[in-house]
Amino acid sequence: MMQFDPITNLDKLNDATASDTVSMEFINPENGVKLDSSICSKVPTPISIPFKKSERLKPVLYAKAAVLKGVIDLYNKESPGYHSRCFKSKEFDTGADTSINYRRTKLYQNESINCSPGCAYEGLDSNQYVICNCNISQGGELSNNSTGFDPLFSFPKFNYDIIFCFYETFTDVKI
Repeated sequence: MMQFDPITNLDKLNDATASDTVSMEFINPENGVKLDSSICSKVPTPISIPFKKSERLKPVLYAKAAVLKGVIDLYNKESPGYHSRCFKSKEFDTGADTSINYRRTKLYQNESINCSPGCAYEGLDSNQYVICNCNISQGGELSNNSTGFDPLFSFPKFNYDIIFCFYETFTDVKI
């Protein structure tokens, strides 16, 4: 495994949020021969990569949001909880029900974390490293970066699209 500073990569030279790049090669420890890693490119592997300028992260809020894992990730603007009025969530401290506008303006941190092409962002681990689920290829570079200050627009206050939540409504009434 080799680690490179982003300033050595021309593609990331002007990206202040780019993490160090990790490149992997697989070598037989007995004879030092480079192994064929083509099988690894078919198996997704979670890899934790340090996040540059981790002081921007909000670990306490992220830990509170972890109970909604898979629905809301503070650093993933594609999380379903930011796009569906039907998702039912509670405010972490008070337990009050939240609206989609609340989730978009109060929970979303105006910071999206991305992984290298061929990798999927899967959240943060306990060390505040970014977990990227990657198909590893021989000599391929793995890294992460963030796109900041991309606020999500708020929805109108009139809930005309609430009619699409009939399944959730039926489930709530039935239970």
